[in-house]
Amino acid sequence: MPEVERAGIPWGWVGFFGVLVLLALLSAAALLKGSRELAETRTPVAAEPVWRIIVHGEVHLLDEAAFKQFQAQLEKSVDGRLSGLLQDSDALIEKKVEALFAPVHAAVPRYADWYYSLTGEYLRYAHALGSGVVGYMEEKLREILFDETGVEQALAELPRQLQPEMVRMLGRAGQGVLADLSAGLRQDQAEKVPLQWELAGEVPMDALVSEELMPSGGLAGRQLFSLGAGAGAGVLVAKGGGALLVKKMVASVAGGKSFQLAAGMAGKLAAKSAAKGGSVLAGAGTGALICTPGGPLALLCGAAAGIATWLAVDLVVLEVDEQLNREELEAEIGQAIQVEEERLKDSLKRLYASWMKERLNRFRERAVAGEGGVPGYRPIDELPGAEINAGEAGAEAEAPPSEPSPPR
Repeated sequence: MPEVERAGIPWGWVGFFGVLVLLALLSAAALLKGSRELAETRTPVAAEPVWRIIVHGEVHLLDEAAFKQFQAQLEKSVDGRLSGLLQDSDALIEKKVEALFAPVHAAVPRYADWYYSLTGEYLRYAHALGSGVVGYMEEKLREILFDETGVEQALAELPRQLQPEMVRMLGRAGQGVLADLSAGLRQDQAEKVPLQWELAGEVPMDALVSEELMPSGGLAGRQLFSLGAGAGAGVLVAKGGGALLVKKMVASVAGGKSFQLAAGMAGKLAAKSAAKGGSVLAGAGTGALICTPGGPLALLCGAAAGIATWLAVDLVVLEVDEQLNREELEAEIGQAIQVEEERLKDSLKRLYASWMKERLNRFRERAVAGEGGVPGYRPIDELPGAEINAGEAGAEAEAPPSEPSPPR
């Protein structure tokens, strides 16, 4: 059999490919080492701060420049809403207080009717001999102007009527701020978020409005009570405040010149004595003519004539006094009541204005700082700015904020 020729190993090709593989490995190692050294020596890119804003459940990511614009818009919106809020609250207070005092002003003529009546006249004489006429006139003033009109109870209930309305108004102002901010954020749909960023802070506007501008009735009452004395409305928010205010108004009316003159008895008694002195002889002569002949009947007739003369003189003097002084007396009483009415309005306005400013400023400060923001990082560091139990606020003021949506 012929001998089979054995194939030899192609060492040439082995050497050729071996060199190529070795060179490829060396090149790859060099590239990897160079890349690592380049990465170690290259300055790292700093992550830019980004703020997460949640408005009406929508999440917006804002860089520092956009966040400054957001803060400026927040300032403008809060200032505008506060201005309108104070106007609305002042108008509500004016309306409520004027309606409360209307029966008091209407009762002033009734007090004058009593004063210029014979019954009132003789009751004043009786108290002048006893406990004192001034105190009696003040009691009668309180009875006619305040007790019969139910003003004392109305004053006690006034804070409980105002507070829920004010809470609802504050909540609507907060919702208005959210609407303003949402509209501003929608104008720039393409939010520019850097590739490298870190969360500088989060501003959950929905939650802030709910926490700061939609308090429960009990919480709002405690806040108002703590502000009451400083705003000059401490008497009103205190227990029994209605009675204290009525007492103050009675004292104010009683201090008037016309009231003091009306309470004075000496001058009136002197005038009536002179008038009656001139009428006694005429009355006696008339009684003698009418009541003759003599006897017990004549005595009784004369006494009746004397009483009639006395009453007639008193009635004439009262009518003259009324014609001369009634208008001035009513005007002075009405003016004294009006002064106290305006003071009450001013106290209530300052009380609720202080409360609303405090709540909105607290809301603004938290929104600017950002919930969970990096300590020390605040593009805007400073911002300008300056209990009674009641029912819960309305449904629109108590609605919880909607859940945030994923970032756009």
